[in-house]
Amino acid sequence: MKLTVAKNGRIKAGPNGKVFLLNPASIKVHPGPVLHAGCFGLRGPCYDEPLDLTGYDEDTILCALIFLCTGDYCAIDPLFMPWRNAIQEGQAIDPEAVSIESLRDVSDAMPKAARAHFHHEHLTRTLTSRLASEPPTDRISEVHGEMALLYAKVFRFAHMYLIDELEKHALRQLDDILDLVRLQEVGILPRLAEIAKHVYSVPLSRSSRIARYILTEHVMEVDNGAHSPDLESIFRAGGEFAVDIYRLTRCVH
Repeated sequence: MKLTVAKNGRIKAGPNGKVFLLNPASIKVHPGPVLHAGCFGLRGPCYDEPLDLTGYDEDTILCALIFLCTGDYCAIDPLFMPWRNAIQEGQAIDPEAVSIESLRDVSDAMPKAARAHFHHEHLTRTLTSRLASEPPTDRISEVHGEMALLYAKVFRFAHMYLIDELEKHALRQLDDILDLVRLQEVGILPRLAEIAKHVYSVPLSRSSRIARYILTEHVMEVDNGAHSPDLESIFRAGGEFAVDIYRLTRCVH
């Protein structure tokens, strides 16, 4: 979608108030009415202060902005660095400059399990540098947890700001990464409590019910998942996620 405004929308994100610039010429996916009005409406680019999204971290907002400009995102992949730099500098982004369309066309035609492996190979190409000198296999599940947490944060943001396409995309990526973890038989996904916190903070809707189901099914599908030490903190804290797991466990047994 092309916008007629001439100036960049400004968005402030993260605890340090990092300012991102959204160039209207770059927008490919409709940003949703709330975000659109905040960036380009009456209080938009000519307003004294940028749109305040400091309740969300920088990676979450960056992923959302990259998605609006390209139809995809990944904050940890070097393929997206040109887009990261362009957004921070308020430049127009050409999605074809670093095209991912062919990647998506191929992966969409794959079975779900194969698609998870395909995306994993693409999205984790920076493991060696991200994990310092440790072999990727030693901490691969931690990286999966980091990626899933990012997807959950993006899902929550997209739901709150009514960006339907981004919400569906983040939910699909969360589902894919959980499938990959199950297939690799590495146990419960690290950072599951944090992931559940973001998913369960989204008001009940069709998509949030699906997201909750995805998380609880992950626990049940992993061998001894419902009895994993990784879940002890979740059960101690209580909350809806713990209740959902308990109910599923009762149904199974």
